[in-house]
Amino acid sequence: MFETLSPDVQRTYRCFLKKFLNLYVDGNSLEEMVDKYFGVKRNWMEDLDHFFATIMDRSPGFRVQAYTVLKTTFLYQNIDLPERFWKILRKRLGPRTQLVEDYIPSIEDLRKIVLNAPPLLKTIVLVLISTGARVGEILKIKLKDLDLEHKKIILLPEYTKNRRKRTLFLTEEAANTLKIWLKMRERYLEKKSNKKFCKKYGAIDGGRVFPVHYNVVMYSWNRLLKRLGYKASRHEFTLHNIRKWFRTRLGPHIPIDIVEALMGHEGYLTKSYRKYSDMELEKYFREKCEPLLTIFEDLEEKIRLEKKLEEKDAEMREILEKYESENLHLKIELNELRIKLMEMENKISRLQQYTALPLFKKLLEKIMVEQQL
Repeated sequence: MFETLSPDVQRTYRCFLKKFLNLYVDGNSLEEMVDKYFGVKRNWMEDLDHFFATIMDRSPGFRVQAYTVLKTTFLYQNIDLPERFWKILRKRLGPRTQLVEDYIPSIEDLRKIVLNAPPLLKTIVLVLISTGARVGEILKIKLKDLDLEHKKIILLPEYTKNRRKRTLFLTEEAANTLKIWLKMRERYLEKKSNKKFCKKYGAIDGGRVFPVHYNVVMYSWNRLLKRLGYKASRHEFTLHNIRKWFRTRLGPHIPIDIVEALMGHEGYLTKSYRKYSDMELEKYFREKCEPLLTIFEDLEEKIRLEKKLEEKDAEMREILEKYESENLHLKIELNELRIKLMEMENKISRLQQYTALPLFKKLLEKIMVEQQL
Protein backbone atom coordinates (compact mmCIF):
# COMPACT_ATOMS: atom_id res chain seq x y z
CA MET A 1 0.00 0.00 0.00
CA PHE A 2 2.87 2.38 0.78
CA GLU A 3 5.44 0.80 -1.58
CA THR A 4 6.64 4.12 -2.99
CA LEU A 5 7.67 5.36 0.47
CA SER A 6 10.99 4.72 2.23
CA PRO A 7 11.09 1.81 4.74
CA ASP A 8 11.15 4.15 7.75
CA VAL A 9 8.19 6.17 6.51
CA GLN A 10 6.32 2.95 5.68
CA ARG A 11 6.72 1.77 9.27
CA THR A 12 5.40 5.07 10.57
CA TYR A 13 2.40 4.98 8.23
CA ARG A 14 1.56 1.37 9.12
CA CYS A 15 1.81 2.12 12.84
CA PHE A 16 -0.64 5.04 12.69
CA LEU A 17 -3.03 3.28 10.34
CA LYS A 18 -3.15 0.20 12.55
CA LYS A 19 -3.85 2.37 15.61
CA PHE A 20 -6.81 3.88 13.76
CA LEU A 21 -8.20 0.60 12.37
CA ASN A 22 -7.96 -1.21 15.74
CA LEU A 23 -10.86 0.93 16.95
CA TYR A 24 -13.25 -0.35 14.28
CA VAL A 25 -12.22 -3.75 12.81
CA ASP A 26 -10.33 -6.95 13.69
CA GLY A 27 -7.80 -8.78 11.54
CA ASN A 28 -4.61 -10.79 11.50
CA SER A 29 -2.77 -8.35 9.26
CA LEU A 30 -2.92 -4.71 8.34
CA GLU A 31 -3.96 -5.56 4.77
CA GLU A 32 -6.88 -7.66 6.03
CA MET A 33 -8.02 -4.84 8.35
CA VAL A 34 -7.81 -2.32 5.49
CA ASP A 35 -9.99 -4.54 3.28
CA LYS A 36 -12.58 -4.99 6.04
CA TYR A 37 -12.74 -1.30 6.92
CA PHE A 38 -12.77 0.22 3.45
CA GLY A 39 -14.75 -2.64 1.90
CA VAL A 40 -18.08 -1.40 3.26
CA LYS A 41 -19.62 2.06 3.33
CA ARG A 42 -19.27 3.73 6.71
CA ASN A 43 -19.60 7.14 8.34
CA TRP A 44 -15.89 7.86 7.85
CA MET A 45 -16.03 11.46 9.07
CA GLU A 46 -17.54 10.33 12.36
CA ASP A 47 -14.84 7.64 12.72
CA LEU A 48 -12.09 10.20 12.13
CA ASP A 49 -13.63 12.63 14.62
CA HIS A 50 -13.78 9.87 17.23
CA PHE A 51 -10.21 8.73 16.61
CA PHE A 52 -8.71 12.20 16.94
CA ALA A 53 -10.73 12.82 20.10
CA THR A 54 -8.94 9.81 21.63
CA ILE A 55 -5.44 11.17 20.86
CA MET A 56 -5.90 14.85 21.78
CA ASP A 57 -3.82 14.28 24.92
CA ARG A 58 -0.83 13.24 22.79
CA SER A 59 1.87 15.63 21.58
CA PRO A 60 1.09 18.11 18.75
CA GLY A 61 3.57 16.37 16.45
CA PHE A 62 1.92 12.98 17.03
CA ARG A 63 -1.54 14.35 16.20
CA VAL A 64 -0.41 16.10 13.02
CA GLN A 65 1.47 13.02 11.82
CA ALA A 66 -1.61 10.85 12.37
CA TYR A 67 -3.64 13.38 10.38
CA THR A 68 -1.18 13.23 7.45
CA VAL A 69 -1.18 9.42 7.38
CA LEU A 70 -4.98 9.09 7.49
CA LYS A 71 -5.64 11.77 4.90
CA THR A 72 -3.14 10.10 2.53
CA THR A 73 -4.71 6.70 3.16
CA PHE A 74 -8.26 7.89 2.45
CA LEU A 75 -7.10 9.54 -0.79
CA TYR A 76 -5.30 6.32 -1.77
CA GLN A 77 -8.52 4.38 -1.20
CA ASN A 78 -10.40 6.84 -3.47
CA ILE A 79 -12.60 8.07 -0.63
CA ASP A 80 -13.16 11.72 -1.36
CA LEU A 81 -14.12 13.45 1.89
CA PRO A 82 -14.90 17.21 1.68
CA GLU A 83 -11.80 19.40 1.83
CA ARG A 84 -13.61 21.63 4.33
CA PHE A 85 -13.84 18.66 6.72
CA TRP A 86 -10.08 18.07 6.50
CA LYS A 87 -9.36 21.77 7.07
CA ILE A 88 -11.58 21.94 10.16
CA LEU A 89 -10.04 18.76 11.50
CA ARG A 90 -6.52 20.06 10.93
CA LYS A 91 -7.33 23.32 12.68
CA ARG A 92 -8.60 21.44 15.74
CA LEU A 93 -5.30 19.61 16.08
CA GLY A 94 -3.34 22.83 16.64
CA PRO A 95 0.25 23.61 15.51
CA ARG A 96 2.78 20.84 14.96
CA THR A 97 4.97 22.12 17.78
CA GLN A 98 4.49 24.38 20.77
CA LEU A 99 6.85 27.25 19.92
CA VAL A 100 7.00 28.78 23.39
CA GLU A 101 5.22 28.49 26.68
CA ASP A 102 2.46 31.06 27.17
CA TYR A 103 3.45 33.89 29.47
CA ILE A 104 0.61 34.71 31.84
CA PRO A 105 1.33 38.10 33.46
CA SER A 106 1.09 38.61 37.21
CA ILE A 107 -0.76 41.40 39.01
CA GLU A 108 2.60 43.15 39.49
CA ASP A 109 3.31 42.93 35.74
CA LEU A 110 -0.04 44.49 34.92
CA ARG A 111 0.39 47.28 37.48
CA LYS A 112 3.83 48.08 36.10
CA ILE A 113 2.50 48.19 32.53
CA VAL A 114 -0.53 50.33 33.38
CA LEU A 115 1.49 52.85 35.40
CA ASN A 116 4.04 53.32 32.60
CA ALA A 117 1.78 53.16 29.55
CA PRO A 118 0.69 56.25 27.58
CA PRO A 119 -2.97 57.28 28.17
CA LEU A 120 -4.46 55.47 25.17
CA LEU A 121 -2.70 52.16 25.82
CA LYS A 122 -3.27 52.50 29.57
CA THR A 123 -7.04 52.70 29.02
CA ILE A 124 -7.10 49.82 26.54
CA VAL A 125 -5.14 47.57 28.90
CA LEU A 126 -7.44 48.31 31.85
CA VAL A 127 -10.53 47.62 29.71
CA LEU A 128 -8.98 44.31 28.57
CA ILE A 129 -8.18 43.38 32.17
CA SER A 130 -11.74 44.16 33.23
CA THR A 131 -13.56 42.43 30.36
CA GLY A 132 -11.36 39.62 29.00
CA ALA A 133 -12.38 40.78 25.51
CA ARG A 134 -10.32 40.49 22.33
CA VAL A 135 -8.23 43.50 21.29
CA GLY A 136 -10.04 43.69 17.95
CA GLU A 137 -13.41 43.83 19.71
CA ILE A 138 -12.31 46.67 21.99
CA LEU A 139 -11.00 48.75 19.08
CA LYS A 140 -14.38 48.55 17.30
CA ILE A 141 -16.38 49.98 20.21
CA LYS A 142 -18.09 53.29 19.45
CA LEU A 143 -19.04 56.10 21.82
CA LYS A 144 -22.73 55.20 21.53
CA ASP A 145 -21.96 51.69 22.87
CA LEU A 146 -20.79 53.01 26.25
CA ASP A 147 -22.93 53.05 29.36
CA LEU A 148 -20.49 54.44 31.91
CA GLU A 149 -23.25 55.26 34.37
CA HIS A 150 -23.76 51.51 34.84
CA LYS A 151 -20.14 50.64 33.95
CA LYS A 152 -21.08 48.62 30.85
CA ILE A 153 -20.10 48.34 27.19
CA ILE A 154 -22.37 46.84 24.54
CA LEU A 155 -20.55 44.72 21.96
CA LEU A 156 -22.64 44.58 18.81
CA PRO A 157 -22.67 41.40 16.65
CA GLU A 158 -20.52 43.05 13.97
CA TYR A 159 -17.75 43.59 16.56
CA THR A 160 -17.49 40.01 17.83
CA LYS A 161 -15.79 36.92 16.47
CA ASN A 162 -18.87 34.72 16.81
CA ARG A 163 -21.24 37.44 15.50
CA ARG A 164 -23.25 37.52 18.72
CA LYS A 165 -24.09 40.52 20.84
CA ARG A 166 -22.72 40.58 24.37
CA THR A 167 -22.31 42.95 27.30
CA LEU A 168 -18.95 43.80 28.86
CA PHE A 169 -18.73 44.88 32.48
CA LEU A 170 -16.16 47.35 33.76
CA THR A 171 -14.43 47.49 37.11
CA GLU A 172 -14.48 50.82 38.96
CA GLU A 173 -10.88 51.59 38.02
CA ALA A 174 -11.43 50.73 34.34
CA ALA A 175 -14.59 52.90 34.18
CA ASN A 176 -12.83 55.88 35.83
CA THR A 177 -9.84 55.61 33.50
CA LEU A 178 -12.17 55.41 30.51
CA LYS A 179 -13.93 58.61 31.62
CA ILE A 180 -10.59 60.42 31.83
CA TRP A 181 -9.62 59.11 28.39
CA LEU A 182 -12.85 60.43 26.86
CA LYS A 183 -11.90 63.93 28.05
CA MET A 184 -8.54 63.57 26.32
CA ARG A 185 -9.84 61.92 23.15
CA GLU A 186 -10.54 65.03 21.05
CA ARG A 187 -7.16 66.55 21.87
CA TYR A 188 -5.50 63.23 21.03
CA LEU A 189 -7.17 63.24 17.62
CA GLU A 190 -6.08 66.81 16.91
CA LYS A 191 -2.51 66.11 17.96
CA LYS A 192 -2.11 62.78 16.17
CA SER A 193 -3.83 63.81 12.94
CA ASN A 194 -0.61 65.65 11.97
CA LYS A 195 1.64 62.60 12.33
CA LYS A 196 2.41 60.52 9.25
CA PHE A 197 2.42 57.18 11.11
CA CYS A 198 -1.06 57.74 12.52
CA LYS A 199 -2.38 59.01 9.19
CA LYS A 200 -1.13 55.85 7.52
CA TYR A 201 -2.72 53.52 10.07
CA GLY A 202 -6.06 55.23 10.57
CA ALA A 203 -5.91 57.83 13.33
CA ILE A 204 -9.46 58.80 12.39
CA ASP A 205 -12.55 59.48 14.41
CA GLY A 206 -15.39 57.36 13.03
CA GLY A 207 -17.09 57.63 16.41
CA ARG A 208 -14.82 54.97 17.90
CA VAL A 209 -13.79 55.18 21.55
CA PHE A 210 -10.21 54.31 20.55
CA PRO A 211 -9.77 55.93 17.10
CA VAL A 212 -6.60 54.09 16.11
CA HIS A 213 -5.54 51.18 13.93
CA TYR A 214 -4.59 47.83 15.52
CA ASN A 215 -1.00 48.31 14.27
CA VAL A 216 -0.68 51.57 16.21
CA VAL A 217 -1.73 49.83 19.44
CA MET A 218 0.70 46.94 18.88
CA TYR A 219 3.52 49.38 18.05
CA SER A 220 2.88 51.24 21.31
CA TRP A 221 2.63 47.95 23.26
CA ASN A 222 5.91 46.57 21.92
CA ARG A 223 7.74 49.85 22.61
CA LEU A 224 6.47 49.86 26.18
CA LEU A 225 7.45 46.24 26.85
CA LYS A 226 10.92 46.85 25.43
CA ARG A 227 11.33 49.90 27.67
CA LEU A 228 10.22 47.89 30.72
CA GLY A 229 12.54 44.98 29.94
CA TYR A 230 9.99 42.40 28.73
CA LYS A 231 10.35 40.25 25.62
CA ALA A 232 7.93 41.85 23.18
CA SER A 233 7.50 38.79 20.96
CA ARG A 234 4.20 37.87 19.36
CA HIS A 235 4.77 34.36 20.72
CA GLU A 236 5.52 35.34 24.31
CA PHE A 237 3.87 38.40 25.84
CA THR A 238 1.15 40.00 23.75
CA LEU A 239 -2.03 41.90 24.51
CA HIS A 240 -3.90 38.62 23.95
CA ASN A 241 -2.12 37.24 27.04
CA ILE A 242 -4.31 39.57 29.12
CA ARG A 243 -7.33 37.61 27.87
CA LYS A 244 -5.59 34.41 29.03
CA TRP A 245 -4.82 36.08 32.37
CA PHE A 246 -8.54 36.91 32.72
CA ARG A 247 -9.50 33.24 32.40
CA THR A 248 -6.66 32.04 34.62
CA ARG A 249 -7.53 34.62 37.27
CA LEU A 250 -11.25 33.80 37.41
CA GLY A 251 -11.09 30.06 36.63
CA PRO A 252 -10.42 28.74 40.17
CA HIS A 253 -13.07 30.97 41.82
CA ILE A 254 -15.95 31.38 39.33
CA PRO A 255 -18.03 28.69 37.54
CA ILE A 256 -16.33 28.04 34.23
CA ASP A 257 -19.56 28.66 32.28
CA ILE A 258 -19.71 32.20 33.69
CA VAL A 259 -16.09 32.86 32.70
CA GLU A 260 -16.68 31.49 29.20
CA ALA A 261 -19.82 33.60 28.80
CA LEU A 262 -18.01 36.78 29.91
CA MET A 263 -15.23 36.10 27.41
CA GLY A 264 -17.63 35.41 24.55
CA HIS A 265 -16.83 31.70 24.22
CA GLU A 266 -19.51 29.16 23.44
CA GLY A 267 -18.45 26.22 25.52
CA TYR A 268 -15.13 25.42 23.86
CA LEU A 269 -13.92 23.91 27.09
CA THR A 270 -17.13 22.64 28.64
CA LYS A 271 -20.13 20.71 27.36
CA SER A 272 -22.39 22.09 30.07
CA TYR A 273 -22.43 25.58 28.57
CA ARG A 274 -25.76 27.36 28.87
CA LYS A 275 -26.90 30.89 28.13
CA TYR A 276 -26.90 33.32 31.06
CA SER A 277 -28.88 36.53 31.09
CA ASP A 278 -27.04 39.85 31.36
CA MET A 279 -28.56 40.33 34.81
CA GLU A 280 -27.13 37.02 36.04
CA LEU A 281 -23.72 37.75 34.53
CA GLU A 282 -23.61 41.24 36.04
CA LYS A 283 -24.49 39.88 39.47
CA TYR A 284 -21.63 37.38 39.31
CA PHE A 285 -19.29 40.05 37.98
CA ARG A 286 -20.03 42.67 40.65
CA GLU A 287 -20.00 40.24 43.58
CA LYS A 288 -17.17 37.86 42.68
CA CYS A 289 -15.28 38.90 39.55
CA GLU A 290 -14.66 42.60 40.14
CA PRO A 291 -12.57 42.14 43.32
CA LEU A 292 -10.38 39.61 41.46
CA LEU A 293 -9.95 41.86 38.42
CA THR A 294 -9.10 45.03 40.34
CA ILE A 295 -5.34 45.47 40.13
CA PHE A 296 -5.01 48.70 42.15
CA GLU A 297 -6.48 47.79 45.50
CA ASP A 298 -4.47 50.45 47.31
CA LEU A 299 -6.17 53.87 47.24
CA GLU A 300 -2.82 55.65 46.99
CA GLU A 301 -1.97 53.73 43.82
CA LYS A 302 -5.34 54.64 42.30
CA ILE A 303 -4.77 58.32 43.08
CA ARG A 304 -1.29 58.06 41.58
CA LEU A 305 -2.73 56.52 38.40
CA GLU A 306 -5.42 59.19 38.01
CA LYS A 307 -2.91 61.96 38.75
CA LYS A 308 -0.59 60.61 36.07
CA LEU A 309 -3.43 60.61 33.56
CA GLU A 310 -4.38 64.19 34.47
CA GLU A 311 -0.75 65.28 34.09
CA LYS A 312 -0.67 63.72 30.62
CA ASP A 313 -3.92 65.49 29.83
CA ALA A 314 -2.44 68.85 30.91
CA GLU A 315 0.72 68.15 28.91
CA MET A 316 -1.33 67.36 25.81
CA ARG A 317 -3.41 70.51 26.31
CA GLU A 318 -0.23 72.61 26.61
CA ILE A 319 1.19 71.12 23.40
CA LEU A 320 -2.07 71.79 21.60
CA GLU A 321 -2.22 75.40 22.82
CA LYS A 322 1.38 75.94 21.73
CA TYR A 323 0.55 74.45 18.35
CA GLU A 324 -2.47 76.77 18.00
CA SER A 325 -0.36 79.79 19.06
CA GLU A 326 2.30 78.96 16.47
CA ASN A 327 -0.41 78.57 13.85
CA LEU A 328 -1.82 82.00 14.70
CA HIS A 329 1.65 83.57 14.46
CA LEU A 330 2.20 81.95 11.05
CA LYS A 331 -1.17 83.20 9.82
CA ILE A 332 -0.27 86.80 10.81
CA GLU A 333 3.08 86.56 9.01
CA LEU A 334 1.38 85.11 5.94
CA ASN A 335 -1.10 87.99 5.84
CA GLU A 336 1.75 90.52 6.11
CA LEU A 337 3.54 88.84 3.20
CA ARG A 338 0.37 88.95 1.12
CA ILE A 339 0.01 92.72 1.74
CA LYS A 340 3.63 93.33 0.74
CA LEU A 341 3.14 91.24 -2.39
CA MET A 342 0.07 93.25 -3.35
CA GLU A 343 2.04 96.52 -2.86
CA MET A 344 4.85 95.26 -5.10
CA GLU A 345 2.36 94.23 -7.79
CA ASN A 346 0.85 97.74 -7.70
CA LYS A 347 4.30 99.37 -8.10
CA ILE A 348 5.14 97.09 -11.03
CA SER A 349 1.81 97.95 -12.65
CA ARG A 350 2.49 101.69 -12.32
CA LEU A 351 6.01 101.24 -13.67
CA GLN A 352 4.64 99.44 -16.72
CA GLN A 353 2.31 102.42 -17.36
CA TYR A 354 5.26 104.86 -17.25
CA THR A 355 7.23 102.85 -19.82
CA ALA A 356 4.46 103.56 -22.35
CA LEU A 357 5.30 107.32 -22.31
CA PRO A 358 7.65 108.45 -25.16
CA LEU A 359 9.69 110.74 -22.91
CA PHE A 360 10.24 108.01 -20.34
CA LYS A 361 11.27 105.61 -23.09
CA LYS A 362 13.88 108.04 -24.43
CA LEU A 363 15.23 108.61 -20.92
CA LEU A 364 15.42 104.90 -20.29
CA GLU A 365 17.25 104.29 -23.60
CA LYS A 366 19.75 107.05 -22.78
CA ILE A 367 20.49 105.52 -19.38
CA MET A 368 21.03 102.07 -20.92
CA VAL A 369 23.42 103.52 -23.61
CA GLU A 370 25.44 105.29 -20.92
CA GLN A 371 25.67 102.07 -18.89
CA GLN A 372 27.00 100.21 -21.95
CA LEU A 373 29.67 102.85 -22.52
